[in-house]
Amino acid sequence: LYEESGEVLDSTESFGESPPAFGSLSTPNFAPFDLEGEPRLRGVLVPVPGTSTTLLLAAPRVHLEQDSRYLWRVLVLLLVVGGLVSFGLAAWVIRRLTEEHRRIAEVVRRVADGDLSQRATTEGASGETAQLARDIDEMIERLGLLVDAQRRFIAHASHEMRSPLSILYGELSHALRKPRTADEYRAALEEAYDSARHLRALTEDLLALARLGSGEPIPRERVALDGVVARAVALSRRANPEAAVVVEARLDEATVEGRPSDLERLFENLVTNAIHHSPEGGKVRIWSERRGDDVLVRVADEGPGVADDERERVFEPFYRGVGERAERDAGTGLGLAIAREVARSMRGDVRLEPRGRFGRGACFTVQLPVTAATSPSLDRSTNPI
Repeated sequence: LYEESGEVLDSTESFGESPPAFGSLSTPNFAPFDLEGEPRLRGVLVPVPGTSTTLLLAAPRVHLEQDSRYLWRVLVLLLVVGGLVSFGLAAWVIRRLTEEHRRIAEVVRRVADGDLSQRATTEGASGETAQLARDIDEMIERLGLLVDAQRRFIAHASHEMRSPLSILYGELSHALRKPRTADEYRAALEEAYDSARHLRALTEDLLALARLGSGEPIPRERVALDGVVARAVALSRRANPEAAVVVEARLDEATVEGRPSDLERLFENLVTNAIHHSPEGGKVRIWSERRGDDVLVRVADEGPGVADDERERVFEPFYRGVGERAERDAGTGLGLAIAREVARSMRGDVRLEPRGRFGRGACFTVQLPVTAATSPSLDRSTNPI
């Protein structure tokens, strides 16, 4: 304890017989500092309130260092324990958060291996994980439908190609088995020719359907719709010269973007289908109307129409109605499927109108987006009907 003059009023045994002079203590009050000499001390100057004295409070550094080392050991221990606990807790949380993702990934791997019965949605999932599981389930459903459609398509194609090939092989084998007359050879060749023609038509339809469904970009150009329909009608007439059916076409001028050959195939398939189902002396009507940015082209016949349970199935590849299955020359069963694929490749569609809306027969509507005003350089031709 120092007087204001620096005189030592009292001291403990910690300083021995010679406490440091007050003048040598230049450290500000309340700021800790080290004292020179033995024993090594750590001190602080504290003014005594209400007096002119100053207290030098000091303690041996060995005790402070022991306390410091103890605190450091405790701190390190707490740090290690806290780190282990934090790591374990983080691992548990991450495992809980990623458990659904791991299960979804396992489902995806099994689906990739061919097991389409797997589903990712489970009870308890929520938020983005649940939405991801629902999206994956929807993808698996669509993938299953595509695989089933592919299998049916391959089975139908194999069946359809087997019949003409069998007839072709049988006729040629029968003709070569022994010498025959010229008439017999001619009859065999005509039968073989019919089978080869049917096989060629089926192959061309299969290639067209495969090309349209491949997703490859199709070159487009602006085409006058009335000219395309006129050429399609002429082709249908040429392919069915014996059909006693009147084809009446009235189309307004409209321009669409697409491949002319695909558009001709679309309308040729629809017109041929209408001619085939119309009775002798019947009429096939073709007309158009604008609806917003689209043009609607309708092809209506006077045939028996389509049964309600066959309305959507008529667009399936190789599907034939009950009345067509017994016919020998009923086509390949791909015409309407190709027509719809062509329209959809142009951001349009083909649909079957409700029965009786446009007459007693069937009416197919082609919906296509129109382009800007007609240009003089467009490919146009005079309607031959």
